[in-house]
Amino acid sequence: MIAMRSLAVLVVLSSCCVMVRAEETAVDLTGPWYFAPDPGARGESLGWHAPPANWKGEKPLPASGGWEAVTVPHCWSVDPRYGDTGKAWYRRSFTLAKPAPNTRYRLEFDAVFNRARVWINGKFAGEHEGGYTPFALDASPHLVPERQNLIAVEVDNSWSMETIPGARPGNRPQDQLYPWWNYGGITRPARIIAHPAVHVVNQKVDAVPDLAAGTARVTVTAIVANSGAERATAHVTARVTDPTGQRIVDLAPVGIELAPGETRHARVETSLTADQVQLWRLDAPRLYTSAVEVTTGSDAARRTSSHLTRFGIRSIETRDGKLLLNGDPVRLAGANRVMDHPRYGATEPDELVRQDMSLLKDAHLELARMQHYPLSKGVLDWADENGMLLIAEAGNWGFPVAHMENRVIREKFQRQMREMVESGWNHPSIIGWSVGNEYESWTDAGLAWTKDMKAFVRSIDGSRPVVFVALGAACKRLLDDVNRTSHESFARDQSSFHYSDILCPNVYASPDEAARWLDVLHELWPDKPILIAEYGKRLDQVKDEAERIAHFEAMLGVVRPRSFVCGLSYWALNDYRSRYPGTNPNGYRPWGLVDVERTPRALYQAMKTALAPVVVKSVDETGVVVLAGRADFPSIRLRNARVRLTSLEGGATLAEREVELIEPGAEVRVDLGSNGAAKLPATFRVEVLNESGFVVGIGAR
Repeated sequence: MIAMRSLAVLVVLSSCCVMVRAEETAVDLTGPWYFAPDPGARGESLGWHAPPANWKGEKPLPASGGWEAVTVPHCWSVDPRYGDTGKAWYRRSFTLAKPAPNTRYRLEFDAVFNRARVWINGKFAGEHEGGYTPFALDASPHLVPERQNLIAVEVDNSWSMETIPGARPGNRPQDQLYPWWNYGGITRPARIIAHPAVHVVNQKVDAVPDLAAGTARVTVTAIVANSGAERATAHVTARVTDPTGQRIVDLAPVGIELAPGETRHARVETSLTADQVQLWRLDAPRLYTSAVEVTTGSDAARRTSSHLTRFGIRSIETRDGKLLLNGDPVRLAGANRVMDHPRYGATEPDELVRQDMSLLKDAHLELARMQHYPLSKGVLDWADENGMLLIAEAGNWGFPVAHMENRVIREKFQRQMREMVESGWNHPSIIGWSVGNEYESWTDAGLAWTKDMKAFVRSIDGSRPVVFVALGAACKRLLDDVNRTSHESFARDQSSFHYSDILCPNVYASPDEAARWLDVLHELWPDKPILIAEYGKRLDQVKDEAERIAHFEAMLGVVRPRSFVCGLSYWALNDYRSRYPGTNPNGYRPWGLVDVERTPRALYQAMKTALAPVVVKSVDETGVVVLAGRADFPSIRLRNARVRLTSLEGGATLAEREVELIEPGAEVRVDLGSNGAAKLPATFRVEVLNESGFVVGIGAR
């Protein structure tokens, strides 16, 4: 447990968006480190936090005394030589170039699971709890330029009833565990940032389109800190570049005064004309860049701090039981992804992110609350670049009343929630924030939690829906309560569902029971769309894969005629490691559409076929193709799609045409003409590709 003395400090230090600023990065701390397990928790008393007595910092720290060479990001839990749970240490040396006058240094970690204590050159620099969110520490008092410096990190992945994730009050075995693995390590990149005393900590971009006029209002809020000892005057400017990299506007500078130790927000804003606006869409995810600069001093003493972030121009609304993206109703399938791999653990190498996210996108699984803890920057960047809609969730999994009333738990959750929101608020793929999954939302404590945490999130970012994910028991209790009274007399404002902008039940029930839950939710809150955040069947709890396919098809049959259901998200994309009761004896829970090595199962292939938003209805022998946008589920408007005719014998493209618009429920006739051929070859494939190149419909002969 972190001492209360440290909590306030950490809230300030961790309110940062971890961005790589090439002109300010002093040391990239990814790469080689030394590692040692510490099962007896004796590392600090043995002096592992301090420079070795025989090392003077003139050369890099050598390997010695049993320290193992590893590469950060690193996860010790996948190495069979080390225990799964407890403390371990990382350390490495690095050198700093000669700095400009008054340079300050910040040590940034993208994630360390779960508790980290950090020393620099033997001096304690700070600590952090929360294994999935970025944090930063002031390294300036401890670093020595132009020589080797030693950083040591004690990492602890154990848990208790006051950690998140952790155990819960109760006497059942499952109360002492949580259902995903506690992969320990420095699991994401780290770096030393050099910056002037007055510097940009973060920026928030609000890009609000006027859909009728085609214009947009862009507001950039720069978060500027003065870590120096003197009062300073700073000038804040911002530059916006379009998706092609062309500069389109320089925002008017703003001047601010900062006292020593003060952090202030400076806001600059502008309007973009219709010809400057390209909306971020699922089929065409256009990304802009905002570059903020903060300048202090003048002439030879001038210092500049900069910060880059990407953003999209798009609107998200919930209205009349619909989820609207840029004013268009969207109904999409999805699947939850557990951050787990037998070789990588909880690290997120680019190749794994690409593989997993491409599996989702290729099967038309584009809307999900992905996991029960904050997503990595790599996952969010991929979703931004390729077009997916995600709800990001902090670590409230299954909280009972005692947890939700516990002051320490509430403070820790709010800190992790703030870190997640402030590091993710510029990602257009994030369309909502979740304040928890499967907690006891039907209790008075659950109602208070939902209301309090929604207000807390809105105080940080009011631009997105705020939701919670409901346990099936919450739906059953709701149904019972309504049956005891009536829909008219039911006190809606005394239910946690009333405060969720999108209703997000987990539905592990028969399709008939699921239909009853959905109908009651809609009757009580007809203005709110419903996202089924989880459903599914485990492979080891059915006769065969055909039973899972039949369950999926039955759930699809429930969802398709109910236009107020905006999403249907499967649990889960992948099998995952667990020690939770009921786990398979091989250590994995086989919920996946793919196995641990990402080999697709038959259910994945069934989804890929059933969930295509465009249906190839017919192709005649001259190459005339009739397409139809699926009218029920999934349902999305596609612009600038391409229809491609390919020979299966040789693989050659025979013809390709662009289709300006494919509306849900509408048919489109495309004459491919087969480049003048008299008739089609014996075997061929017709593919419909969206503007980004993903296949959204396919037919073959």
